[in-house]
Amino acid sequence: MPKAERQKPSAWSDFEKKVAGIFRLYGFFPSLNTIIAGRQVDVFLTSSEEFVGPIVVECKYHAPGTSGAVAVEEVEAFTAFVLRLRSSGSAQAGYLVTNTCFTAPATAVLRDRPEGNFVFLRTIEELLRKLVRFDAYLARAIDDFE
Repeated sequence: MPKAERQKPSAWSDFEKKVAGIFRLYGFFPSLNTIIAGRQVDVFLTSSEEFVGPIVVECKYHAPGTSGAVAVEEVEAFTAFVLRLRSSGSAQAGYLVTNTCFTAPATAVLRDRPEGNFVFLRTIEELLRKLVRFDAYLARAIDDFE
């Protein structure tokens, strides 16, 4: 295909690939743009561990310079979808991942609700921070310094 005709990857597509790559580093096997229960899922995660069931990941990308934040309606819709998948045995849990943030009402939706045990709201930075845990390293470095 001539250079001029090649399509430039979109930022949201690159974001989905980055999220899939992070989960791959966690030990999952990600599949992009999979149809589950008649609906397209951005990332579908499986594991070789028998006690870890399938996980769906919805990626919410907002272009730089926009004031995009994931709203309560998006969290509620995703939670309902994960509940349907759990009841059919198609998925065990779900992650809603964004490159920006969640509104305060959006984060409050899952607080003190049973769904908060299997629907997780994360920013890309939070996923990365949990992947590489510097807490123990920093505590040891501080102890050594003192």
